[in-house]
Amino acid sequence: MNVEKIISPLIASQFPSFYETEGPNFIAFVKAYYEWAEQQNNFINLSRSIYEIRNLDTTPNTFITYFKNKYISSLPESIISDKKLLVKHILELYRSKGSQRAYELLFRMFFNEEISIFIPADYIFKPSDALWYVPYYIEVSDNVLLPKLIGRKIYSKRDGFATVENFFIKIVNNKTINVLILSGIEGSFNFNEQIYCDDFPEITAENAPIIFGSLSSISITNGGSNFNVGDLLKINAGGEGGIARVASTKVENGKVAFTLVDGGHGFSVNAIVSVTGGYGGGASFQVGGITDKQVYEIVSDKISSYLNTAIEDPAAGVQLNISNLSGPYINGEQINSVANTRTLDVQQLYSTAANGESFSNTYLGISNLVAYKIDGNTIYITGNDSNLLNANLVSGAVLISNSSSALISVKRVSNKVHNVANGFIVTSNTSVAIINQINGSFIPSANIIGTHFGDNYSYTATITSQTRLTDWLFPYASALGKLSNLDTKLSDLLTIKNFEVGTITYLKNINPGVGYSSNPTVSILEPDIYDLRINDGKNGYYGYDAIITTKASSANGIVTAVEVVDSGYGYNPDETIYLSTASNPVVVSGVTVINGGGKGSGYWKNNKSFTSDTINIQDSYYYQNFSYEIVASRMMETYEKYVKDLIHPSGMQMFGRYSLTNYLTDNYTIPESFSISQS
Repeated sequence: MNVEKIISPLIASQFPSFYETEGPNFIAFVKAYYEWAEQQNNFINLSRSIYEIRNLDTTPNTFITYFKNKYISSLPESIISDKKLLVKHILELYRSKGSQRAYELLFRMFFNEEISIFIPADYIFKPSDALWYVPYYIEVSDNVLLPKLIGRKIYSKRDGFATVENFFIKIVNNKTINVLILSGIEGSFNFNEQIYCDDFPEITAENAPIIFGSLSSISITNGGSNFNVGDLLKINAGGEGGIARVASTKVENGKVAFTLVDGGHGFSVNAIVSVTGGYGGGASFQVGGITDKQVYEIVSDKISSYLNTAIEDPAAGVQLNISNLSGPYINGEQINSVANTRTLDVQQLYSTAANGESFSNTYLGISNLVAYKIDGNTIYITGNDSNLLNANLVSGAVLISNSSSALISVKRVSNKVHNVANGFIVTSNTSVAIINQINGSFIPSANIIGTHFGDNYSYTATITSQTRLTDWLFPYASALGKLSNLDTKLSDLLTIKNFEVGTITYLKNINPGVGYSSNPTVSILEPDIYDLRINDGKNGYYGYDAIITTKASSANGIVTAVEVVDSGYGYNPDETIYLSTASNPVVVSGVTVINGGGKGSGYWKNNKSFTSDTINIQDSYYYQNFSYEIVASRMMETYEKYVKDLIHPSGMQMFGRYSLTNYLTDNYTIPESFSISQS
């Protein structure tokens, strides 16, 4: 409501008209009096401002005291930082009495400070009060919308409904696994079903994610030995992360116990283990670890069976293809050949050079260099000395084939080699000469000269090419798909490796087998080391001197059933798996059973049922259900009375704790210097 605060201009109009001539001074006096009364804090001003004064937002500061005395009369003036704010919100403070919000509001209004409330009852040990959480999930096929399903409801076509809490991807043995964490599950999500979401109608039967299924149970095929009910076993197979708990065990005869007596020498963890005899079956183990390690350089290819293999048949020799024969050779005639050669390391610029081609460079005066053998970028050439020793045949020279488009650039030139060769004719005609008992190398394009027995004449021919009639192929290299011939170095064919071996320290993955009526025999062999026949000084050899004893008898703790505690990820249906624990070298084997959803190991979401440095035994004083503690940056004596007068609930015990607050600059994390004072 608006009230006119200035009325003095209306005074003259309130008098009869004769006062204007008979008493103007009186009118002026009355008007002056009203003007005085309209001034700040005088009675007319105050009476006509009553609506503003009654409103806490517009009342002058001098009237705040009256509001304070009416609504918060028990509070001293000095403690209230903003009286107007306090009075305005005092009803909220009274209504929230006993709540954390009331304490926060009181400290903001009184001291302009933030506090926190610590409830000791939240940290009291209570049996069976901790919250156990088991995550449930499904492994599904890929879909671009999977990340967007978080927080959405999904369903299967049969009866499964759930909310997706999270999504993540795992890589397991090079397989990509999409995982959806679910909550609020109703019904079931089964193996090979599709999942849908009403929020994404674009997920249809053609592209809906398919449930791959997770490990739900295990069918035991070999129960091992020496396990106890409750043992946790790691599940080893194509997936990862699976854990099972032993549910039941039994005692059974015919099991084998293995004892490592002597770890021997020269073994790797992949040594070959053999268990024979005993009239049972299935007993086995693996080398668990080695010590006193040594490294041997081993040729792992086995060539002992080829020791009697003939490299070349001396009776077969070489076939020389010839031309320009001047006269017939006779069987048994000796022939000789002389040729000079050089080796070029080249870069093939265009096309590929071939055997028998000749190269030249007219500009450099180079001609008739015959390539009689080509090995990649190495070319063997021959010709007369004037061509071979041409001064321009140096690094950087470019040669052109005289018969094809091959173009090569010379990178390096070797010295001239003088080749002398001889052999004996086995048989010959005008185009072919078969020779044996060969010394040296016959170079294509060179001439051969025959020497008739007792005659003073000889016939000549030009070698066009040659072929070994026996070009040895190393049998082991052939099995590996490697190439070999008489020119190949054995070191290029054999596999040489560094092999780390040592003394066996323990056995692992033990399978005690079934049905053994007597002790079987055990041998451990490291073939590559044993073949070296290194004496161990005890009438044995490295790689075959470990001693393992066996005992066939009854065994305790044979697992008959397990419970899947953690389904892990990526396991396949009907997959053979092995279950083990670090405290027992024996393994349990079984077959996976895959169902729709998987479950994690579970964990406690809080620690209220566990004694610790934060959970305490009830003392009926501080640690009890009816106490609380105010954590503030001031001593308790400065606020205790006001808290108890205004918001403290009856029947509660109040405590206070001093909290030091650090103040930082606006833009840097450098503490300011400050002093501490108590109020």
